[in-house]
Amino acid sequence: SDAGLRNELDQGVYDDVAAGEAAATLEKSYRERGHMLAKVTWRRQRLDESADRIIFTIDEGPVLKVRGVRFVGNQMISSSTLQDEIRTKEFPFLGAIGLGQGGFATPRQVELDVQTLIEHYESLGYPGTKVMAEMGPASDQMRPLPASGGKTVVPAEDEPLWRKANALYVRFTIQEAPLVRVVDMRFLSLDPNTPLPRDAAFMRRCMRTVVGAPYPPSPIQRAETRLKRLMGDEGFLHATVEAKIERQGDQVRLTWDITPGKQTRVGSVFIRGNFQTSDDTI
Repeated sequence: SDAGLRNELDQGVYDDVAAGEAAATLEKSYRERGHMLAKVTWRRQRLDESADRIIFTIDEGPVLKVRGVRFVGNQMISSSTLQDEIRTKEFPFLGAIGLGQGGFATPRQVELDVQTLIEHYESLGYPGTKVMAEMGPASDQMRPLPASGGKTVVPAEDEPLWRKANALYVRFTIQEAPLVRVVDMRFLSLDPNTPLPRDAAFMRRCMRTVVGAPYPPSPIQRAETRLKRLMGDEGFLHATVEAKIERQGDQVRLTWDITPGKQTRVGSVFIRGNFQTSDDTI
């Protein structure tokens, strides 16, 4: 309705830039509701010297409900698990009466799902996995996703086909990389005069990355922070930590290069004002 569309927009003074942004906002709102081909244009109508009317012309296009989401090429992770990771969902059986979630998709959402799947594979030890997505008005008419950042949702030559459609199908094609495991983890002090305050066994126990387990690339930065905190607890407040990763096939060796810096020690502790409680108790 007109009232509902007005609620999508900021009310106030509209210059040409703001009017264009408002049209883009309306398009986004329509596409999130299944009108993937929605187009909104605008024009200015002069009312008097101090007032204009902004007229938005809307081509809603067909409502494209997601009728199928398919995964191809996944051998190590089930399709049901991958489906749980992404936002693109099939239109729910009771969606017509407002029950269930999902059921619509945009190229941008599917593009984000591709990145989500890549990150999920990496987190399980499959770095280098590639994912490609396609969309189509029928399961046998799949098309590659449009270029990211493009102004058109579908190529001009495909638009007549989409205009006649009443459904949307999405296919993710996955090229799984091999499972990579951590086979060794070492800790090295770069200062020959300052040994590490703890032995390698203790430091390994403090890490979430375990020797023999799958290698997830993304937690490495968090592991660096964990090691800095460990060194800080031992008085090396300015220690620096850098991970060196050596990969050979499906095996990774991690070496943590640590520069301890100067160790800080706590000096005398003075307590004042404790008239009722002894120093030893405090």
